[in-house]
Amino acid sequence: MKKLLALISLLSFAQANAQTWRDLLFPSEQQVMQTCSVATRIESMPRTTEAQKTDYDTQRSAARLGKFLNDYRSMTADPVAKLQAMVDSVRLQFPTGSAYVICGKAAGELKAPPTYSQLPNIMLVYIGARAKERNIAEGYNAVLAFYDAGENELTRLQPSRARKGDISDWRPSCTSGTCKWVGENTYYFTPTPELNKVLDKVASMKLIFTRGQGIEERRYTLEDFKKPSLIDPKN
Repeated sequence: MKKLLALISLLSFAQANAQTWRDLLFPSEQQVMQTCSVATRIESMPRTTEAQKTDYDTQRSAARLGKFLNDYRSMTADPVAKLQAMVDSVRLQFPTGSAYVICGKAAGELKAPPTYSQLPNIMLVYIGARAKERNIAEGYNAVLAFYDAGENELTRLQPSRARKGDISDWRPSCTSGTCKWVGENTYYFTPTPELNKVLDKVASMKLIFTRGQGIEERRYTLEDFKKPSLIDPKN
């Protein structure tokens, strides 16, 4: 019964923390610290037996809703591209997701939970890609654009910094004598005062990026963040 109540509480917590763009991009101190508390508890759970592992996975998945999103869409009818998108995926991590990661890591290392001032309001975007040479990935880029209900662009958010083509994120992959580099770039976005001013008008967000295949786009609405992942619809 206690496990069921904990899961119901987590599901309610996840839904409550992903209702508006403000919740996603400018979470309150209460939301951030509540996320930290949940992450500390879950990442401290025992995971020795199969039952414990299942309980941990269930609660962790529920707690991460509205904070993380895996995007496996290819946005094309090409079956090869659809398959490739499952490997070279796009991952979004909102500020509360960053709080979950930092607090969860502290719990795993038996450190005291971070304070609110130690938890940055930052959104991370991870974009999987491949390149003939690793340094080519240093030229890839990403930006976030925000739109109103009429699809008029309101503002854009440029990365405050990025980790591109880093040796720790990329590895060589060889098949039939042909080699290439496979990995991901990480883009750090800090929500700005300009974005905050127009946030109440935002109806959708678009990730615009490059990874050696021309300019790609992925559009998101609030409904998307109620799911753990997005995939191409079946034809």
